[in-house]
Amino acid sequence: MTAAIATPINQIKLTPGSAMIVSGLTWKTYEALLQDLGDNRPTRIAYNQGVLEIRMPGEPHEIVNRLLAKIITMLAMELGMEANDFGSTTLNRESIDRGIEPDTC
Repeated sequence: MTAAIATPINQIKLTPGSAMIVSGLTWKTYEALLQDLGDNRPTRIAYNQGVLEIRMPGEPHEIVNRLLAKIITMLAMELGMEANDFGSTTLNRESIDRGIEPDTC
């Protein structure tokens, strides 16, 4: 089912654990949306060749995310490997028309 929405994307509220998908967006539109939404928000955004997904992680997701980050950090320390925690940094590659905001990287 497809619906047209007249509400600005930065005013749409998602409940924890939910997501919305918007198709047919250009890279420039994706970059403009990131700019409009800013960095201080609870949502995660993924863009894949014209398809934008906005996800609101729920509590179970965040618990697992934090636990896995701690396990990986401790494992890297134990193995003597260098590891940096960049949090939910936005990773964009215009050359392949993709961008993502992982929970932790």
